[in-house]
Amino acid sequence: MKKIIPFKKDIPFSTNISEITSISLEHNLQVENDSIEGNFIICGTYKVTDSSTTTENYNYEIPFNINLDDRYVLDKVTVDIDNFYYEVINNSLLSVNIDVSIDKIEEKKIIEELDINLSVNDKSDKEEIEILNVDYSDPFKENVVSKNSYELNREGEKSMDIIEEHELEKKESEKLEKKDIDNDEVEKKETDDEERMITEAEVKSLFESFDDSDSGYLTYKVYIVREGDTLDNIITKYNTSTEKLEQYNDLKDIKIGDKIIIPC
Repeated sequence: MKKIIPFKKDIPFSTNISEITSISLEHNLQVENDSIEGNFIICGTYKVTDSSTTTENYNYEIPFNINLDDRYVLDKVTVDIDNFYYEVINNSLLSVNIDVSIDKIEEKKIIEELDINLSVNDKSDKEEIEILNVDYSDPFKENVVSKNSYELNREGEKSMDIIEEHELEKKESEKLEKKDIDNDEVEKKETDDEERMITEAEVKSLFESFDDSDSGYLTYKVYIVREGDTLDNIITKYNTSTEKLEQYNDLKDIKIGDKIIIPC
């Protein structure tokens, strides 16, 4: 991970600055404990006036110190200058802007979590090895093993209790579902019986309108017209004729839900 830290400093000159003729930047920044500290060394030459034929030297050391959060690992950190630019202000100040690059920085949190996981795994492996290497000739160690076995059995019993409880809940749920289905079947049967009674009553009322003593037919069927039915389809289905149906029905205006008496 890389971080950029901006740094700005205004350097006052004791004389007038007409022009910066040369400038260089060096540093001796180092990582110390949880901080980065050191100096920026800025040096070069400049002209006091535009008409000057000679230049003056300048050399400044600017201290730099920054404390880093303790969550960072600084073992492999490298420090360098990422960017540098300057500006002369009012012919008296040299304003420098330095971007410090801190590279290969890591957070301790990740490493600490890894250490914790490794410690836990090492502990588990160690306990497992100790259990495998128990000396059964020692009565005290036998008691320890028996206790561990008892605890394991207790955990197993708890797991079995949970499984059995789950199975019982599942069976009770299935019984309730079956009971609901049986109730639905009973209600449906009662509804069908009621509808059949109504249909039989309606059919009886249909036959009260005519006398079948001279008709020559002993039985009749009642057909309820459904969507898509036509008179021809009904005649074909029951192997009858229009003339026979007209003796018992008014065929002028047949619609869905009408009841047609079919002599057999």
